[in-house]
Amino acid sequence: QAAAMTDCSVHEAIALIGSHLAGLHDLNEQGIARLLTEIGRFTMQAEVSGAQSLADIRPVDAIDFIDSAVSTPAGGYAAPSTSTRYLRRTAIRLMFSTARHLSLASGDPTLDIKLPPRSARQTRPLGEDEEALARIWAHPTIADTRHPTAWALGQATATCTEQAHATIKDLDLDNGRIWLHGNETKRQPRWGVLTEWGVTQVERRLDELGTDPGTPLLASKEATRGSRQALANALIAQTLVRAGLRTDRAVKPASLPAWAGARVFERTGQISQAALALGLRSLDAAAETIGWDW
Repeated sequence: QAAAMTDCSVHEAIALIGSHLAGLHDLNEQGIARLLTEIGRFTMQAEVSGAQSLADIRPVDAIDFIDSAVSTPAGGYAAPSTSTRYLRRTAIRLMFSTARHLSLASGDPTLDIKLPPRSARQTRPLGEDEEALARIWAHPTIADTRHPTAWALGQATATCTEQAHATIKDLDLDNGRIWLHGNETKRQPRWGVLTEWGVTQVERRLDELGTDPGTPLLASKEATRGSRQALANALIAQTLVRAGLRTDRAVKPASLPAWAGARVFERTGQISQAALALGLRSLDAAAETIGWDW
């Protein structure tokens, strides 16, 4: 492995990384496409700076790329926005996490690069790039069906409390959805729409669980209500940690369903639709959840 890391050029390494990521058909297309574009731009800059292998890429190379100016509509240049800087750092982290998986690298030049908070909110939605990255880490092994199923439910707007109550009978996979039971104080019952990736993960989970309608999707039948909720929270939190996203204190398990609500708002342009998708009775609460100031 050490020899492979030494002998592999930046160009060869990126070809292997790109091939590996392209083979993961269950990725968010828009999010991963943006990350792959940034990976390509970063490696071109690193090669121009003299890097011949991934081991030659230094933290200063990552900083220079993250902070590099962006073009403006008027034809000039400006400092990158905070979201652009986060996107670039996420791309580099995806590149090196994949490289480590393929034994092409042993470190990550972004580990000590701190960026200002994306938001002053206590909890914020994941960005598209972050969700794409975390989706990879939600499915770390072929045998693990619990982590990706929890992530799939979160993509369908399920909170950890709702995930804890989800059973096989709540699924309607023919229509790509799951019935979410809500709770008495915060969320209304509703259908949650699964992503195509999410349907695949739930189907894998069912292969393991069987067909008993009363079987919980995540925990055992014997588990208490509290332990089921704690498990759902832990599954999402562990995925966020694996993806390196918990360094931002505003990223929490609730950031995943908030991401799903934000996607509904971006698609429809209507905060009322986001509120319906999230099961929230208040438009103000929906706006707060998805991080929209109106």
